[in-house]
Amino acid sequence: MIKLLLSSALFVVVSASSNSTKVYICDSENSVAYHYTKNCRGIKPCTHDVLEVTVVKAKEKGLRLCGWED
Repeated sequence: MIKLLLSSALFVVVSASSNSTKVYICDSENSVAYHYTKNCRGIKPCTHDVLEVTVVKAKEKGLRLCGWED
């Protein structure tokens, strides 16, 4: 029973932290990916503003993790 409770608590903590993780996106209609670092080589060509958003917000915009960072 204790193992089940600890496993459940760990799952909640991990889920909550990934939902609030900040990522970077190019503020362009043509963007397809989000980035964990502002210096990622996949975001360098961006000629628009680079925004810091949560992973959830990036996924809501239909973005996926950058191929250089997976």
